[in-house]
Parts: sequence; C-alpha cells; structure tokens
Amino acid sequence: MENNDKISVIFVCTGNSCRSQMAEGFMRYWAGDRVRVESAGSHPASDVARLAIQVMAEVGIDISTHATNSFDDYIDEEFDWVITLCDHAKDFCPVFAGKKGEAKHLHWSIPDPMTSSNDPVLNLKAYRDARDDIARRIVKWIDENLGMKVRYDPD
Repeated sequence: MENNDKISVIFVCTGNSCRSQMAEGFMRYWAGDRVRVESAGSHPASDVARLAIQVMAEVGIDISTHATNSFDDYIDEEFDWVITLCDHAKDFCPVFAGKKGEAKHLHWSIPDPMTSSNDPVLNLKAYRDARDDIARRIVKWIDENLGMKVRYDPD
C-alpha cells in the first residue's frame, strides 16, 4: 500500500512520554501497514516513560525504541486524524491539514498516569488503566474506520 493511500493518524498528549506512545504502539501493532501513525506532545519529555514501556510489554507490544517528539515536528505534514489524549493537548494542539482539508479531530480525555500517585503500586495500576482505556478506544476506532475487528484482552 502506498504511503499516500494510508490513513494517517497522529496521537497527541502533553509529554509524549506515555499515553500517546501507548496509542501509537497499539495502532502500529493492530493496523500495521494500513495506517501511518505518529505521536507527539505539546511539551515533550526527554524519554518515553519506563512504566509505559513496561505495561505495553505486558501485553506483547514493544515501544522501547520509541522517541518523544513535539507536535511542531509534524506541523507541515498532513494527517487524516488528530487524536488528542489529554485536555491540555486538546487546548493547545495546532490544526493539522489533511489530504482533503482539515484533519478530523477526536478527543479522548485519559488521565495522566505520570501524575497519579507517589505509591508505586497505585502508579503502576494507573499506567495499566490508561493502557487498557486507550486500547479499548483504538479497537473501536479501528473497527469504525478500517473495518477491522481486533480483540484486546489484557489478562
């Protein structure tokens, strides 16, 4: 499939260190070559969060080689879909152009697991909860937009 024929999606959150990285990982894993997928942040962190890498590995998806990016890195690129994963990113996300005008925008308000708790057990649970919420939303998006049935069962 040619790159121009693929649906293009960018996932945006504040730090591009966990939520948008997990979303990118799921989309790459399930949609494969049917989608061009990127992720970015309004204020990108220096690295992908260690716990994001860990909880994705728990479900068989490796995001350990991902790097954080700014949405400014993609401002001149066309996307069919912009999916924001936090309220801050929704408020500050630029308008991206698509192949047919303005990119479609979808907002998923997912709590930031990085700020959930100082308790390691509760913090890990917050990462897993965010991962599972993102996965369920992507399963639905893939069904509605690609006509593909994927199944997510984290247990």
